[in-house]
Amino acid sequence: MFGITQWDITGWVVFGSIGIIVCAWAKMKELWQPWILGFALMVYPYLVGHGIWLWVIGIVLTLLVPFARD
Repeated sequence: MFGITQWDITGWVVFGSIGIIVCAWAKMKELWQPWILGFALMVYPYLVGHGIWLWVIGIVLTLLVPFARD
């Protein structure tokens, strides 16, 4: 099926879920930098596709969230 593996789907779900949570939290606290990271976590799987880069970029963006403050 187009070379999509279970790890790709898992990455989409995991990082998309983290992105939704970060966006909601950032909007509640009115912080724009974490909101951008959360939005990026939701959108980047559509641009990257699949493979190891999906996980590398997702982990890096997730680790940047605690450091993103106004």
